[in-house]
Parts: sequence; structure tokens; C-alpha cells
Amino acid sequence: MKKQLILILCLSFMLVFVGCSKDNSNKNGIKTNKEKNNVTESKKIKENNKEKNSLNNKQKDSKNTIEASDNKENEEQKKDSNDEKIDNTNSNEVTSHENNDIKKENEKNYMGKWQIDKYIFAGIGIYSEDDVKAFIGKTVEFTNENANYFQEKRANEMKVLKNPIYKENQMSVEEYLNGYKLSNDVVGLNGNTVNQIQITDENGNSVLSLVKDDNRLFIHLPGVFLELKKVI
Repeated sequence: MKKQLILILCLSFMLVFVGCSKDNSNKNGIKTNKEKNNVTESKKIKENNKEKNSLNNKQKDSKNTIEASDNKENEEQKKDSNDEKIDNTNSNEVTSHENNDIKKENEKNYMGKWQIDKYIFAGIGIYSEDDVKAFIGKTVEFTNENANYFQEKRANEMKVLKNPIYKENQMSVEEYLNGYKLSNDVVGLNGNTVNQIQITDENGNSVLSLVKDDNRLFIHLPGVFLELKKVI
């Protein structure tokens, strides 16, 4: 009877021990599974974060690439615009030089701004010495657009003729002076030839007579030559 009781107690103890072991084993298994799940979840979170970071980096790289491309395109456009401006500037400068060259070709050596500097009495005239002195210091200008002249051939009656016509006549000094019955000993023109320039209006009316020798320009009025000094 005692042996049976001892046997029953031993079996009961063994059952309790086995139950506790299983319970601990289950608890340990649950704990292990939880840890594994936590590790897996952490790993997934890390991988997701890595993917997000990778995607963000790609987006940033793409954005930087687009911005760099836009900047490059803007720089190229600016360069093209600057090149075009330079080309236009150079073209304008060339055109301006060409226009100046054409203008210079159309301008004669008697054109420009002059100042009456001296006078020479020659032959019978209509002026007293005071009349002639009134011309000294007067500035006259001859261009393709305008020409100064003296109405009634008086110093205080200087006028401007629009769109003047210049009629030139090359001749010898002797031929020119003979036309006015003058001697070169009195006038003192330089060289062998002169250029006589009649300034006329559109109707052909002469308003002023110029004469150009080798290096001087004169206004020829009745009985007097007014020598001009170049200003511009």
C-alpha cells in the first residue's frame, strides 16, 4: 500500500515536472518567435527606410540633373544672346563705318566748317575796308545739307541755304583770274590750277562763289577775296 502511494506521488511529481517543462518550453518558444518577429520587423523597417532613402536620393539626383540641365540651357541661351548682341554691335559698327566712309567720299575738301580769317582786295569792288573787316571772324559751313551765304553780300546778312548744289569747275589759275581781269601778283593764288565752286539753289541761282587753290579756300566777293581757315 505504501509502495503504491509512493509510486503515485512519483508519477504525480513527474507529470507536474513535465508540465512545467513544456510550459517553459512553450514560453521560451513564444519568446523566441517574438524575438524573431521583432528582428524580422526591424529588418523590414530598415529595408523600407533604405528603399525610401534610395528613392529620395534618386529623386534628388533627378532634380539636380534637371536643374543642371536647365542651368546649362539658360547659360547657352545667355551665351547665344550675348553672341547675337556682339554680332549686332559689330554689324552696326561696320554699317556705321561704311556710312562714314560713304559720307567722306561724298564730301569735298572745301566742305566743313570754316572761319573767315583774312581778306585781299583785288580789283574794283563795292566794299569799304570797314565793310570787309566786318566779315573777319565769321564762321561759315558747307555740307551736303546746308550752306551759309551772305544775302546782299553783307556780313550781317548771313543766311542758310538748304540742300545746296555745288557746281565745280577746274581751270588754270591764269584762266580763272583772266575771267575777272585780275593779276595773280595781287591775289597770290598757289599752284597752277584752281577749283571754282558755285553754290546754287535748286533753281540754279548762285548764292556764293568759292575758289580753292592748292591749300587755301576763299570766298570771292566783288573786288575782294576772303581767306578761310578750317575749323572742323
